Amino acid sequence: MKQFFQKFIKNFREHFVWVLDFSEYIRRKDKTKLAKISSAIGYLFFFVPTIMLEDNQLGQFHANQSLLNLILSVVGGTVLTFIPGIGIWLALAMQLFCIFNGIRGIVLSLQGKAKGIPVFGQITIIPYRMPGQ
Repeated sequence: MKQFFQKFIKNFREHFVWVLDFSEYIRRKDKTKLAKISSAIGYLFFFVPTIMLEDNQLGQFHANQSLLNLILSVVGGTVLTFIPGIGIWLALAMQLFCIFNGIRGIVLSLQGKAKGIPVFGQITIIPYRMPGQ
């Protein structure tokens, strides 16, 4: 039984992506100072990189992540409050998770890295194209 669980956990870790990382695929020309700053501002206003940097991989990636973070915060927080008893605490934990992801996203965008939100970062709302897609 122990071997079964060890094999299951190993397969789960290999096939499930906890954190999406496209940092190595971002074009060098897309890592300009303007792209980094507008991507960081995008975590406050998700539409800024979409408007300023229409064909920039770094900007579009972070715009998608910030919109995903906003939706996760609003919808997740609202749905969790309907759970009797512990719903408020779960909603608070969700809000803290989203605040953490916002701060993390700002720091990563200023560094020119493209790492997504843990677990939920694979969802694409604003399309961005990386090599092989």
